[in-house]
Amino acid sequence: MKSNKFLVTIFSAILLSVFLSSNVFAASGYARVYYFTGTGALGSGTTSTISSYLTNMGYSSARGLNNTVSTITSAFSSREVVHILCHGYYADSTHKGGGLQCVPGSLNPVDWIWANNLTNSMSQAELIFFESCYSGCTNPSNGRLDSTCIGLGAQSTIAFVNEITASSSSDGIHYFSQRVYYYLGQGYDITTSVYYAQTNTINMYGSYYGADSCVVQGGSNTIL
Repeated sequence: MKSNKFLVTIFSAILLSVFLSSNVFAASGYARVYYFTGTGALGSGTTSTISSYLTNMGYSSARGLNNTVSTITSAFSSREVVHILCHGYYADSTHKGGGLQCVPGSLNPVDWIWANNLTNSMSQAELIFFESCYSGCTNPSNGRLDSTCIGLGAQSTIAFVNEITASSSSDGIHYFSQRVYYYLGQGYDITTSVYYAQTNTINMYGSYYGADSCVVQGGSNTIL
């Protein structure tokens, strides 16, 4: 584990797909980019919990808000750990995945990140975590996000094949994400951390909230 690592977290609204449902917690506002620091002034819930785990793992940074598509995509190429929580793309059962909605409610393609538009090297990225519906699906029109990042040099990715849900800002799939980072902080590799986090989620809530559709690509034995 290297010291003084630099972390970016991209944090937005979680949803089942482009279309919201009643049991999905959706935060308002644009996609937000968090640069985690040890200052402790990082808000509450999932954000502060993940922050504390990663700060203890040696990452450091600052914080920014309301970033553009270009700012977010540049984070993929310049940061070691990127966690993005936002809308995933769904048109129909054969055209899902491959897109991330950066501006809530917008169906304008310029407000989305598309897998087939990502071209810059991501060789600095140790982990890109897509907490987004269908982020692990291949869309014949838009490509596949996680495998594209691996192809551009990212060491590891975490994504989801199905819908992911939560009923508040800290339960369901958000709880799963927190537990992944908890186990990474305990020295487990990514695959083992995902497995334990899935087990914790089903034991806590009696449901996976979509966490059972999690897919790991790249260095599944990566230890942060």
